[in-house]
Formats: sequence, C-alpha cells, structure tokens
Amino acid sequence: MMLHQTIHQDKGHLSVFSRQPIFNDHEEQIFKILELVFGDKYRINTQTPLQQICSRNNHWLEPEWFKFLANSTIDHLVYSKLGFGEKFPLLAVECQSKYHDKPEAIIKDQRKQYILDSINIPLVQVRYVGSGGYQFYSHRTNDEVFYDGITQVGLSELKNYLCITANISNLVTDAA
Repeated sequence: MMLHQTIHQDKGHLSVFSRQPIFNDHEEQIFKILELVFGDKYRINTQTPLQQICSRNNHWLEPEWFKFLANSTIDHLVYSKLGFGEKFPLLAVECQSKYHDKPEAIIKDQRKQYILDSINIPLVQVRYVGSGGYQFYSHRTNDEVFYDGITQVGLSELKNYLCITANISNLVTDAA
C-alpha cells in the first residue's frame, strides 16, 4: 500500500495529509455568539455537510448540483437538544466575508439558499462590519439586525430575530 508506506517512512510526519482548523476566527466568534443566544437548550454543529441534512428523494441531479451538494457545508447548524429521537435542524447560519461578494461565491450562496429553502430550514447570514459589530440578515425575509460583540448592544434584538427566524417561541424568555 503506497500511502501507508509513505506515512510510515516519514516516522510520524505526514507528508500526504496536514491538520487544519475546523473553523476560522470569524466562524469561531459567530459560534460563541450563537452559544450566548441559544443557551443550553440548543446545540450548534459546525461545518455540517449539506448532504447530511437533506436527501435527494431519489431524484436525479445534474452533475454540477450533485458535486455542490456533496462538497458543501453549513458553517453553523442549530437544533434542539431536548427530547429523544430524531433531531431536525432549526436554523442554518453562514458566515460571510468579502469572498462572498465574488460572482462564483454568490452563485454558490444562492444554491445553498435554494436547497435550504426547499427543505424549510431558514438561513441567516452573518457579516462582520468592523469594531466588533456583526450584521445578521436573511434574504428570505429581507430582515437584518446588528449586534455588537464587544458591548453586547443588540443582544435582545438578536435573540428575538433568531427566535422568529428559527420559529422558536421560547428562546428570548428561556435563554435571556
């Protein structure tokens, strides 16, 4: 086995693979904000494969869409941790950067929005706007809210916004 021999010969130094972080600094900040907002009644998965939360219902996909589905992830996926049985996603959160202003990224974002809309999972996008501030917005509803991660100004508005977007009735009162 060639791969095994290459790794073994390097005596622990993997020349074929390298370790990478599970998310960047921006994604980590958003994760912390989501933990603050959702408290301990909800879980947040990071980098969840899109194909893990939706199935194709045995319909044929064009190769381009199949490849997209197979290679795409959701930055943060919120679901309830209460109760037993299946856990269905309540909210998808995507971190946006200047990269997402590029035409090819816009197309990918639109595809992801289309897929999530078709399985009824709301998508909120988050963009860092400087000085500790974040803009949370949804193309589905054309709503937005601003939150200051340093002073926490806008926290109750953010909780309310995400509660309404995810259709969670008790988020504001229970996680306050």
